[in-house]
Amino acid sequence: EGNCWMPVKDGNNLYFMDCENDYRIAKVDLTNGEKTLVTDCRVDCYNVTGDKIFFQKNDKTNPAICCINTDGSNYQELKEGNYTAINVTSTYVYFKDFIHLLLPRAMYRFSIRKQALLQCNFLQKKKRQETSFFPGVSLSRKTNIYAKSNNDN
Repeated sequence: EGNCWMPVKDGNNLYFMDCENDYRIAKVDLTNGEKTLVTDCRVDCYNVTGDKIFFQKNDKTNPAICCINTDGSNYQELKEGNYTAINVTSTYVYFKDFIHLLLPRAMYRFSIRKQALLQCNFLQKKKRQETSFFPGVSLSRKTNIYAKSNNDN
């Protein structure tokens, strides 16, 4: 019950941006209905993976992409700035700079396993000529391929 935005079910918990509490991340334990506020700040977007929540803190003077445990502990600011499109794999968190949202190459990543932002890698867009698998047929259309830049680890 209540007003929520962007709900995400993870196991026995439902995470959401609580519209009635300044868009802070909240969770409801689906086994007992208990609601808990996870963050102390307004959030623009988020993603839950395992026991971590990665989110964009909405703050006029100090916006940042942040990480917090799902129980509300271990809050960390990972990178200052305004970011969006937070996507998580088993090893990396990818996000885009909000100002350059429409530019496909303005994407960053950091390692989940290292538990800290050691380096934020910028993914560069490269062009590659497509080749045909059929003899006598040539394809002149170029495709966009994302590849790590030379300074990536």
